[in-house]
Amino acid sequence: MATHNTIAFSLGTYDHSKPLVIDPTIVYFTVIGGTTASTTFHGMAVDNKGMVYVQGITTATTYPTTSGAYQAFCNAYSATQCSNFFVAKFDPTQSGSASFVYFTYVGGSDPGVGIYNYSSSYPMNDLAVDANEDAYFTGYTGSMGVSSYPVTANAYGATAKQWFKPGVVAVDANQSLSVRSLPANSSLYSTATDTTTITVTPAPLTVSASNATRAYGASNPSFSGSIQGAVNGDMFTESFTTTATVASAPGKYVIVPAAAGANLGNYTQTVVDGSLTVTQAATTTTLAINPLAATTGQSVTFTATVAPFASGTPTGSVTFACPSSSVSIGSHRPCRRRCRMD
Repeated sequence: MATHNTIAFSLGTYDHSKPLVIDPTIVYFTVIGGTTASTTFHGMAVDNKGMVYVQGITTATTYPTTSGAYQAFCNAYSATQCSNFFVAKFDPTQSGSASFVYFTYVGGSDPGVGIYNYSSSYPMNDLAVDANEDAYFTGYTGSMGVSSYPVTANAYGATAKQWFKPGVVAVDANQSLSVRSLPANSSLYSTATDTTTITVTPAPLTVSASNATRAYGASNPSFSGSIQGAVNGDMFTESFTTTATVASAPGKYVIVPAAAGANLGNYTQTVVDGSLTVTQAATTTTLAINPLAATTGQSVTFTATVAPFASGTPTGSVTFACPSSSVSIGSHRPCRRRCRMD
């Protein structure tokens, strides 16, 4: 310690052409983190302007994200925890909040997403920055699908590959699932295995027929229906049968649906029949009079012709009814006719 509160150093021989650095100082140091859960840092890079980039994994929902962040909020799976990647950029030439250039979360919302990154088997590694100050990083995620994880439109893969799908692991009952635990420190812990039984029950499938109507003598219409409950991309076709024929009398007949297709044995079917209503066929009746002009006392012949709109031949009787009193000379309406078809 020299006079006037001055610190002095006693130096030996050194190269005076080189810069002399005494007691190097910290150029930039900051603390960053959320108020809950934990954070691990896995990469750092510096661009050509001296900007510092860091990335890692966090389970905290309270990080101070910046305006315009790609993902401003952590996709949480509980009230206080999430599991997302993060990327932050700092400017060491600035002080305080001015040095905090940006912070963004990157991740999905599935429970446990990113937790696997803490394992040494699935490390998040490598952070790189290009000349345009774009940051690149790699990692591992347990998030599944576009709806859970941010995937760009030109992505090579839009969905993650699942190693287990509930309900697809087996096609019938009493399948075995083996679980094996491999400890990281095999000198302290032994490998543990266990086996359990998975019972996969058939999925419910409802096969329905829609109601239909036709007239007596007409052909059956094309029947329709629906199949509901198919899973895992299974596709089925539907066919229909009924006892009604063209000659079937008016009434109601059952329409029975049936499904066909691969994996139909993995379902318990509920069949909902439809109803075919056969209505009475419509007919037309025409009346011919011969002769149209008759003299007093001359016989007149009335001929009624009954024809169906559809196929078939109506059977039954036709009744003519005329006034009991004599008919005067002149023009008259034809006699009223009554028709009854049996």
